[in-house]
Amino acid sequence: MEGKEAPGGASEAASASAGWYADPERPGQLRYWDGQHWTEQRKDAPAQTTTTQPKAAEEREASPIALALVGLGVVLAIIGTFLPVAEAKSFVTVADNSLIQGGDGWIVIGAGVGAAAAAYAAYARRRRSWAVLVLGLVIVAVAVYDGTGDRLELSSLSPGARSTFGLPQTEKASPGTGIYMAGAGGAIVAFGGLGLAGFGAASRTGNRKKCPDCGEMVQADARICRYCRHEFEAA
Repeated sequence: MEGKEAPGGASEAASASAGWYADPERPGQLRYWDGQHWTEQRKDAPAQTTTTQPKAAEEREASPIALALVGLGVVLAIIGTFLPVAEAKSFVTVADNSLIQGGDGWIVIGAGVGAAAAAYAAYARRRRSWAVLVLGLVIVAVAVYDGTGDRLELSSLSPGARSTFGLPQTEKASPGTGIYMAGAGGAIVAFGGLGLAGFGAASRTGNRKKCPDCGEMVQADARICRYCRHEFEAA
């Protein structure tokens, strides 16, 4: 057995402690080293299995009511961007009388789409999300901004004609249906976002494992991956 290396790559002259080591001649087997030489004692090496240690993680089931509120609020807010912003008392027509025409409607639409996407992500990943609440408040802020102050100060499109008949050329309008609907939609989105942020959501803590096919984390006792339908082997 001259020339054979001892465990760890040292020569046989360098003594290594007696024990079972990987057989240098037969991969997959163990061979007994007596401290000075290899013996003829061999046995199969134990199968090495790569397992993912269960990881404690907190999951939150998205409330169906919260998801429904977000969806309803987004629809109302987007519809509101196309409705009148101001309700004039004496003016027959008002130019650019909608949030979408004034430009701020695109902020409402963007925030609404973002809130819907964040709500779906919270549902799919079972994670709490503060984004929906924040985006709902953004919609409310836009409605409040456009429905107050000098934004509702209207000027006549034909001041000469109105002055001829002694009619006022400016008018303080009232918030229109578009403001109310967009604001109400944003408030509903924010209220649903409270549930997705953890208020009233069902919390569950448990061990998890990683799916070997899609890499997503699922419950440790799951038999089928909820993402890719991979079937786990029975323990």
